[in-house]
Amino acid sequence: MTLVSGSQIALLRATELVWVSEQRYLFKGNDVSAHVTETFPALGGLVRDREPYADWKRNDGEGVDIDDTAYHKMVDDVIEEMKARWKRRERDALGS
Repeated sequence: MTLVSGSQIALLRATELVWVSEQRYLFKGNDVSAHVTETFPALGGLVRDREPYADWKRNDGEGVDIDDTAYHKMVDDVIEEMKARWKRRERDALGS
């Protein structure tokens, strides 16, 4: 078993916080990968593990196995949702 210091855990959590903050900022914009990153855990029933080195785990053992088809459908759905959002913004900007 590898010993992990408190400072290593603090650094890992700080790095994660920066990454999550960046993803939230990108999510508010038009970044497709940020929207996929936000949607993917829900599709697979994933939650963050309390152990910083464990990363993600299944939520109560439930969730679906994500194959290529399911993943590509999710990405296509995210893109379509974003296109609809862009059209609404354009329509609202022209209507103002």
